[in-house]
Amino acid sequence: MDVRLDLTSSGGGNIRSIGAFIGKTINALTPTLYTISITGSWIGLQTNDRFRLTLLPEGGGANDSHMNIIYDGYGSEAVGSETRLSTTVSFTNCSLNLRVRNWSLTDTIPGAMVYKDSQIQVSSSNGWANWTSVGGIVQIKVQYFGYWVNGTFPVTLDSNKTLDIRANIYNITVTVRPANQEGVLQSVNVTAYNSTQYGSSSRIATGITDANGRVSFQDVPNGTMFFASYAKLDYSILISESSQTVSSNGQSISLIADQNAGTTTLPWEVFFIASFVLAPKPTTPDIAAKRKTET
Repeated sequence: MDVRLDLTSSGGGNIRSIGAFIGKTINALTPTLYTISITGSWIGLQTNDRFRLTLLPEGGGANDSHMNIIYDGYGSEAVGSETRLSTTVSFTNCSLNLRVRNWSLTDTIPGAMVYKDSQIQVSSSNGWANWTSVGGIVQIKVQYFGYWVNGTFPVTLDSNKTLDIRANIYNITVTVRPANQEGVLQSVNVTAYNSTQYGSSSRIATGITDANGRVSFQDVPNGTMFFASYAKLDYSILISESSQTVSSNGQSISLIADQNAGTTTLPWEVFFIASFVLAPKPTTPDIAAKRKTET
């Protein structure tokens, strides 16, 4: 028999020949496994493609073309029919390159947990997570400091794919005010944590307030975070703590330094900004006139 192998679309169209095997002797009367390996990208595989196997009996004369049958493995072959294979082509030799970026697409994000189905990679120093020899439809999601920073989305690997993931990772500004909320506090150590267990392992970002009482944090995840401010740079005097939800890029957050106030002498690093007026020093004639009036 002559054996021909083609690729077709799911509906049987777009026929692409893979190979022809002329003069093959087939004498197996029971189901037999035949393995055909296809290499290279010249075939043009597409999503939902199917294999079509055509058997042509030799020596049948001019009517050979009417004896085509398609083998589907279920014993439903009939001379002249074209029952298509029910097996969909799968892809197993593609590469997947994912780069995690912040919401504004200005920064790449290292240290994020990138999931491809159940497989996990930690994004590199320049934000990349890479897989090779993969195929099919995979589900992607990203976790950062314990927060899910994007929804799960599918990627169809019918070719090599390189994608940027725009994650819900934002830049925010934090302002620290005293308990009476008049003025601001300078040189305060502000730290964001992913839990109330304040420590280096749960620390997301840290910084020192400027002359306006503000500190900017770059690339923090969306979600409820725990903010603490300290009077000392060594985290030794806690003066405020608050849980707040980060939900947008450029968001402003205020912290009120109301803890330990009145019981702790704040060191020099913290300043209260207030306005006041100094009266001018009186001149000598003014002083003489005042004395004359008093006598």
